Amino acid sequence: MEMSPPGPDSDAIRVPLGAVRQNPAVFKSTSNSLTDGWIVLHLEPDYILEPADYGSGCDDGTARHKIETWIEDLAVNKLPEMNRIIVDCFKRHQ
Repeated sequence: MEMSPPGPDSDAIRVPLGAVRQNPAVFKSTSNSLTDGWIVLHLEPDYILEPADYGSGCDDGTARHKIETWIEDLAVNKLPEMNRIIVDCFKRHQ
């Protein structure tokens, strides 16, 4: 199923989210502009593990620990700050 980009009133969302660009330490945006279509606010790497982790690291728990550490950092440190910034943006532009 193909999804269409936000409609004409999407500027009501785009303008407040411009603050995302002012927080590059928190958000890894794919673009510096708020062009038509979808806006990607944050893009994590496609991979957490490195090729070496697929060897003995899979058996001894090293790979699992690496994944759990990455998820914990995202959940505890990154997502709450991202949420705070986005909520603040919408509060200021209500």
